[in-house]
Amino acid sequence: MSLDTNLKPQGLFSSLRLSLFYALLFILGYLGLFVVADYIIRDSIADNEREIIAERLSEYRVWFNRGQLQELRSRFEEQSLRSGDLIFVRISGNGLNSFLFSGPRGQSLIDEAPLEKLAESRRSVVATINTEDPAQVWTVASSPVGDGYLIQAGRISTEAFRPADRFRKLFLRAMIPVSLFAIIGGWMMSFHAMKPVRDLTATAADIVKTGNLDQRVKVENQHGDLARMGILFNRMLDQNQMLIRSMKESLDNTAHDLRTPMARMRAIAETALAADDKDAATEALSDCMEESDRVLKMLNTLMDISEAETGVMQLSPVVVNLAEMVDQVAEIYELVSEDRDVTIKNQIDHEIEVMADRSRLQQVIANLVDNAIKYSEPGGRIEIDAEANEAETALHISDEGIGISPEALPKIWERLYRADQSRSKRGLGLGLSFVKAIVDAHGGRVEVKSEIGAGSRFSIYLPGHGSR
Repeated sequence: MSLDTNLKPQGLFSSLRLSLFYALLFILGYLGLFVVADYIIRDSIADNEREIIAERLSEYRVWFNRGQLQELRSRFEEQSLRSGDLIFVRISGNGLNSFLFSGPRGQSLIDEAPLEKLAESRRSVVATINTEDPAQVWTVASSPVGDGYLIQAGRISTEAFRPADRFRKLFLRAMIPVSLFAIIGGWMMSFHAMKPVRDLTATAADIVKTGNLDQRVKVENQHGDLARMGILFNRMLDQNQMLIRSMKESLDNTAHDLRTPMARMRAIAETALAADDKDAATEALSDCMEESDRVLKMLNTLMDISEAETGVMQLSPVVVNLAEMVDQVAEIYELVSEDRDVTIKNQIDHEIEVMADRSRLQQVIANLVDNAIKYSEPGGRIEIDAEANEAETALHISDEGIGISPEALPKIWERLYRADQSRSKRGLGLGLSFVKAIVDAHGGRVEVKSEIGAGSRFSIYLPGHGSR
């Protein structure tokens, strides 16, 4: 009961859990894309700023080499009036420490501590320096110049990085709607995608609860692997229902067919108990043994058929010469065929061989020969021939007997089925079922062609073994 009552909440919870998992993956991918994009944008801006300040530093070095600090100051002030950029130039070394700045009066300058640290290497270098004020980002170039001097130039890059800052803010602000979209959209997609699983689970739960095997999973307008799983589940239910129906019919038929010999055995036993004649009692016991052998044979045959159909029968395939095996079977039925005045003609080429379990194949041929003799008219003829190629070997057993009606032809392979014209003959109704099960277990197939009053032709097709 718990399976049925908790089914819907569990299905919804599974869909939600799956949607959260997909949403998490989507958000992580979104953040990963943000990190990569932010890095590329800021690195590109930083490269551009470093190129600009490196060009400026080259100009300042030329001016300083021409006229020392006076030429540099004059040129720098003239450039600052034209460009309006916030730029500084610092000259240090040999007792000189001059700082030129292009900004308006009162503008805070960059702290000289990071500039001193940058100057320690005494080589050309370009770096980005973040100040205590987050709004100020400087790109600084440092290079030795002249005899023992070091020139440093810096340009404030705050405006250059402002598009990157806006991109970062917009991207992070979009996180909330993107996350909601990922969760809601993922839940809707997973809920729709998991519908075949929910339908399958609900159907299975109803079958467990009610025992009704007529129920099927709804797979209309559904596609994909999950829908295919529902289709296969329905096919499995069809096969199981067919198997159960077949088992029920077989059990009913078995019970019906066992009732007669068991009743006969009881009547014979009662006769033996009531008889004072020893010979009569001995004959009654002999009849009981015959009936019990018939029942035992029926049960053993049913077990063999079940083992063959379920694939658990142990087969020992060997190379079998068909002509020799048919000769052996004909020898076994020689007396029976003579009594019936029926001729058995073996027309099989002695070079044709098959790979099969010897004893099981002999039972198959014996069953078909026995049927052919049983339903042949006196003076009839049974012909057995075979043909082989690389793909398969075909064995044909033809008779001139009473034939099989078109209505009965599809049913002759069923267990315990006996056509009306065969009910007067003694038998179990399992011979042809046994033949089909054994041939199927060998990977082959059986066919039959028959006409009322003209006889029947049974054909066995086994995987080809070739000729010598």
